[in-house]
Amino acid sequence: EYQKVYLIYGEEEYLKNQYRDRMKAAIIGDDTINYSYFEGDSTKAEDVISMCETMPFFSDRRLVIVSDSSFFKNANDKLADYIKKLPDYIVLIFVEAKCRDLRNIYTNNPMPFHTINRNVCYLALCKKLLIYIKQ
Repeated sequence: EYQKVYLIYGEEEYLKNQYRDRMKAAIIGDDTINYSYFEGDSTKAEDVISMCETMPFFSDRRLVIVSDSSFFKNANDKLADYIKKLPDYIVLIFVEAKCRDLRNIYTNNPMPFHTINRNVCYLALCKKLLIYIKQ
C-alpha cells in the first residue's frame, strides 16, 4: 500500500530521477491518463490541487508528481492544508533539490538523495567486481 505523499530530495539528480521513475512504474505503470506532472517554480498550488481532485479514470489511483517547485522553499498554507485531507486515490510525489525547513514539511515520508562519497562508490564497485569475478 502506498502513502498519499512522498518527498524525494537532495543534490543527486540521477538517484532522484531513478526513484521517481520506479515509483511511477509501480504505482501506475504505463497509464498516462491518471498521471500529471508539474515542474518549476511557476507551479501553482491551485493547479496541483485541481489535479488531485480529479478522479482516476478506470483505475484505483491517480499519480501527481511535482518537481523543482517552490513549495519547500516558501511554505504554501493552501497546499499544506489540502494535503491533510488528500483523497485516498491520490499519490502525490514531490521531487526537490533543496528543502529549507523539514519541520514545516507537507509529508512524513522524506527520502533524501545526497551526493555519494567517492570512497563509498569505490567500495561498492569493488564488491560488485568481486561478485562478478567469483561467477
